[in-house]
Amino acid sequence: MSQVALTPRSQPTTVWQLRRKKVPDQLSLPADYVPTDYTSLPTPEEPKKGGGLGIILVVVVLFLVLAAIAYAVWGQSGGEEDLVPTQVPTTALTIDRASMIVSDGKLTAQISITTDAPDNSQVGAILLEDGRPFEFFETDAMTTTISGGKARLIIPEMEGHEDGRKSSEYTVQVTVASADGITLATADEAIEIKGDALDRFLGDTAVTPIDVTPTTTTDPISGTMVPTPADGSTPVTQVTPVQPTAAPGGVPVPLDNVVISRPGIVYTTPFGPANQRGNVTAGEIARIVVKMPVNGEVWYLVAISQSGQSGWLNSSTIDLPATEVNKITPVSGDAPFAVAFNGGNVRSAPGGDVLTQVDAGVNVSLINRSSDSAWFKIKLPNGSEGWVVGQILTINPAVLNTIPVAP
Repeated sequence: MSQVALTPRSQPTTVWQLRRKKVPDQLSLPADYVPTDYTSLPTPEEPKKGGGLGIILVVVVLFLVLAAIAYAVWGQSGGEEDLVPTQVPTTALTIDRASMIVSDGKLTAQISITTDAPDNSQVGAILLEDGRPFEFFETDAMTTTISGGKARLIIPEMEGHEDGRKSSEYTVQVTVASADGITLATADEAIEIKGDALDRFLGDTAVTPIDVTPTTTTDPISGTMVPTPADGSTPVTQVTPVQPTAAPGGVPVPLDNVVISRPGIVYTTPFGPANQRGNVTAGEIARIVVKMPVNGEVWYLVAISQSGQSGWLNSSTIDLPATEVNKITPVSGDAPFAVAFNGGNVRSAPGGDVLTQVDAGVNVSLINRSSDSAWFKIKLPNGSEGWVVGQILTINPAVLNTIPVAP
């Protein structure tokens, strides 16, 4: 075996060994060393009670003050404001009447309301079947506006509608909204459907307009030809005026002690636009002065015993047998006639001397009018003439422009 020779280090290696110094068995102390007596030292003072709690309270108060200042500065610098709900005043809404009648061979809904909403607020009405919208009426006629806290909707049936169902409940829903479309109030009311209107609504029978061709029978009081219906029954409301006059002597014969059957509104005229004179409720007692057919409906000129108000009331609010209806004097408001719905003075000129008086219900001829239509020159049934204020007359708006202005 060969051997490798190792080169010796050039410098010798020095090994240092550290030895621990021996600790003597007893420590030697200086000769002048005196031990300290710790029991004789003064006792350190204890911290005063409450000092730490006071500091904490000061810090908390300071924090709250800084937080309040920061909140105020942050709120004024555009931070989000707390939203405080605005309380919208409650709008009152009452449905005075909701009924369905047959008018001009069509079913027509008549809805009258009272509300404290501002004038020109929008009023809309829909028919509901078991609480769901039921398409039955012409949509163009389902809106109107408020005037003097009142509104009236006359809505005819639409073509091709579905028939009603005996098992369902039908109501009208009326909504009042502001001019900018914000809903102010909503109310529901069961719609009243009776007689021929109910048959038509349910599709049980077709309603045929009554043949109003006059027969040879003339009413000796009203001077009207009485039409004979196709079924041979006694006519109730359909009359064809031949010469619109009042009863003999110019004073109609009233029908007294008539009980109002359902709520209604008393108007200054059955023609539109009309002013409302007040309301009637079921059970009130009325005197019916005359009756007037207008656009397929019949209106009664009434005087209400309890309130003393007078004006025109729709005949649908009063249930009368045919024999009683036939006793009521018929009048007409067609050109050039008008009906006095309130008694008044007949004068020699507008504001002049009193010549005579005209009674409520008298049908008069219109001769002239003042330029502002505040006064009308009339001819009474007895032939006398004079001027009356227009406020006591029931004048068809279509008639007004046909009356010449007095020179």
